[in-house]
Amino acid sequence: MAVPESVKSSLKSQLESYRGNPNNPILLYHIVPTKLPSDHFEANTVVETRADGNFLRINKYSNGVSGLKVFKMNTINCALLLQKDQQATNGIVHIIDTMLDPSKSLPENVADLVLKVDGRFTVLSEMLEKSGYINVLRTMQGSITFLAPSDEAFQKLPDSRRDKIINDREARLALIQNHIIPHVICESAITGEHKVRTVSSNKLTFNCDISGAYVETSKLRGNFNLGKNGIIHILDDVLLPDRAKNLIELAESRQLFTFAELVRNAGLEETLSHTGDYTFFVPDENAWFGT
Repeated sequence: MAVPESVKSSLKSQLESYRGNPNNPILLYHIVPTKLPSDHFEANTVVETRADGNFLRINKYSNGVSGLKVFKMNTINCALLLQKDQQATNGIVHIIDTMLDPSKSLPENVADLVLKVDGRFTVLSEMLEKSGYINVLRTMQGSITFLAPSDEAFQKLPDSRRDKIINDREARLALIQNHIIPHVICESAITGEHKVRTVSSNKLTFNCDISGAYVETSKLRGNFNLGKNGIIHILDDVLLPDRAKNLIELAESRQLFTFAELVRNAGLEETLSHTGDYTFFVPDENAWFGT
């Protein structure tokens, strides 16, 4: 799993400061006070650690099929399980690919974490509270993944576009729901292209390459927080659903490129985006070329 260098440096510094201390919180966070073999792992298993008030979240993913055998991938707080069930006389060792950070795992609902995390989600928090969807998230059954756009992500949208989405009840709700997936997705579990449905049944594409993992075109940077009911991935981009796009963006998403190009060449895109509501009757691509 890709962990930011700043996080690695902080963990190493904390480990050094607690050297020789039996109450080292990072060390204790890697210890579960019971024997836990891998055949006891279930999706979204939550286990307590020796670090007071801190837990680990275990997830299982299908990583491929060969013949009749389905290969499984396990993650511990999104760290990849490399080797499992190394038996000793007094317990079991499971080997993972990175240090576990107790500050990333908080005993709070994911919705409430969005409201409080470092002040990075003021726009998203406003939308959640204005729509009332914050209460839906607090009572939602099961675990979720919240792909949370930061304030910097929203700043990439023109002010007028951002304000229009925030103040349009349907667009606001569609945008929120387009960032919520009804199960936990860890970055380390993304090993190829995979389409996932959001709570609104829209599909998002996850993929990876040599530089890392992506959702749509937004890169996942190992920047996440775990709550008691799921995970937050912090995004640098807003994932716009159709209902939150302007008419030209919507036309392009339907591959109506000729019409969109004509509007742009006529210098009308800005005018149409800011002067009211319109209805477009758009010929499909075949209609333009008579094929």
